[in-house]
Amino acid sequence: MNNSPIMPRKIAWSIINEFTSKNHRLSILTSKHIENNNKILNNTDKRFITFLIQGTVRFQGRLDFEIDNVYHGDFIKLKPQLQNLLRLGAFQIMYMDNVPNYAAVTTSVQLAKKFNQRLAGLTNALLRKLISIEKYPEPTKESSLIELSNYLSHPEWLMNKWINDLGFEKAKNIANWNNITPQSWFRINLLKYSIKDFEEYLNDENIKYDIFDENNIFFKVHETQSL
Repeated sequence: MNNSPIMPRKIAWSIINEFTSKNHRLSILTSKHIENNNKILNNTDKRFITFLIQGTVRFQGRLDFEIDNVYHGDFIKLKPQLQNLLRLGAFQIMYMDNVPNYAAVTTSVQLAKKFNQRLAGLTNALLRKLISIEKYPEPTKESSLIELSNYLSHPEWLMNKWINDLGFEKAKNIANWNNITPQSWFRINLLKYSIKDFEEYLNDENIKYDIFDENNIFFKVHETQSL
């Protein structure tokens, strides 16, 4: 990452704000913002931003549920920009094991100060509360539909349909499968790179990978981002 750990998070925050306010395609917004900041971002920054915003969007329902459980007010009444900042901070704390908690909190507070000095204290308090609690257990058959929907980050109508059609366990398993971070497979263009050269590049970038057993021009990376 570049010398400022706050910069990739600031860019991620800008992408999420634009995504939630304008409803543009996330992939297009991500490409635009990364291209606009290409000179100050290295490859690790770009992977970090991509992983952070995709995970925050994928788990938005659960993140809102978790934040709302530690907030004494009404989360949906907070300014949208602050909601998004708290979601980004919460995702790093709850679901990115290689991000230190203090880094997630400190950078979120710094960004909150730039947005509204008075909201920095609230950001700090809520994220620290999330650190102090254990992850919420998965919902059961006795859970309400809205609780199930929020935790699994799927619309109520869809969860209700799946439960009616397939039963509770299959519905929950499908939703959990949808929430798994997609695996990234890619094929080497042998006209431009040799397999050896590409392996050296991945090793130099500290990217963990697997090679497809049946055809060694196909690679899978373990993570799409790294600190």
